[in-house]
Amino acid sequence: MRLPWPAQGLAASALDPNPLTHYPTPMAERLLTFRSGGWVLCLSGILSILTIVYISLQPRHPGDGRNPDTYGFDLSRSLVPRDQIVAGGFAKDVVAALVDPAMMPMADAVKAMETEHSTLLKPSDRVIGLCINGDARAYPPSVLAAHEVANDTVGGVPVVVTYNPLCDSAAVMERTVEGKILTFGVSGLLYNSCLLMYDRQPEATAESLWSPLGFKGIAGPKAAWMLKTVPCEMVTWSDWKARHRDSKVLKPVLKESPEYAAYYSNDELKFPATPAWNTKILPNKERIVAIHAAGQWRVFVPSRLAAMDEAARQKTLATMPGVTLFFDPTAKTLRAESTAPDFTIAYSFVFAWYSQHPGESVLVP
Repeated sequence: MRLPWPAQGLAASALDPNPLTHYPTPMAERLLTFRSGGWVLCLSGILSILTIVYISLQPRHPGDGRNPDTYGFDLSRSLVPRDQIVAGGFAKDVVAALVDPAMMPMADAVKAMETEHSTLLKPSDRVIGLCINGDARAYPPSVLAAHEVANDTVGGVPVVVTYNPLCDSAAVMERTVEGKILTFGVSGLLYNSCLLMYDRQPEATAESLWSPLGFKGIAGPKAAWMLKTVPCEMVTWSDWKARHRDSKVLKPVLKESPEYAAYYSNDELKFPATPAWNTKILPNKERIVAIHAAGQWRVFVPSRLAAMDEAARQKTLATMPGVTLFFDPTAKTLRAESTAPDFTIAYSFVFAWYSQHPGESVLVP
């Protein structure tokens, strides 16, 4: 027995939440004409074609994520063995370096962080702090991890602030080399499990690869050129905020940064580092603070400092003449101040520092 048409419409409602669309209409009204709605399909088709053309015309990022030779850099002039430069799994500039990044005034940052659902910064979160000529700025690694490189001008000085999650490294350098201000991008390549940045030039063959933890060019026309380091600190947000109430804070550009919790939960490296660190001394991913003064690098281990009694700790912190060290045993953060002309400081996992500076540092304590 054939059901009346209203019942047919109800049966079809299992596939469409609006059963009215299944009610039969006269054949003349079912024809798809420009007037009856065909223009929508035409417009959709045109937009689809334009979208495909637009995407095809966009410049593609060099690099296949596997072979360093596909990234367009001149690797024939390299200070390091060619096989130690590896692809990080993504193309050049896929990780978008920041240029003149937007900053939040301290008051706005504090207000944003006091909201109920704010995840920007907690009091115990770390920030990379920088103060030049009275201009104080904080760069949260939780934000910078999505960019790794920030080209900024602080206190009138063009600088590059770097953070690499693979080795938890933080280092700041001036961007002026031989009178020219460089702008750095993320190459997509790695050396000793640490990012390699590059200086942007009109021609790819004129670009060089730079090691932010080695502070120098390692491949290309500027191989062996050095970047002047700038002292920075990696401390808790609460510490930085208390000492720099007029500080600006890096404003998030992306909603989320890459997740590295699984990587930090063990001591295995995702990419090779040569020479390999002796893990019988410290785990690969032990955080260290490297401080340079009086012609020598000394490497401090915050976890060891925290385990000392106060007398032993103060004795250890006094081992660098001309450098004043400040240690927070609760947060396990170490910062330094000095007027020495060659003073600088960098932060990283011990394996990364050792692979970049083998034989150059004294481990303290």
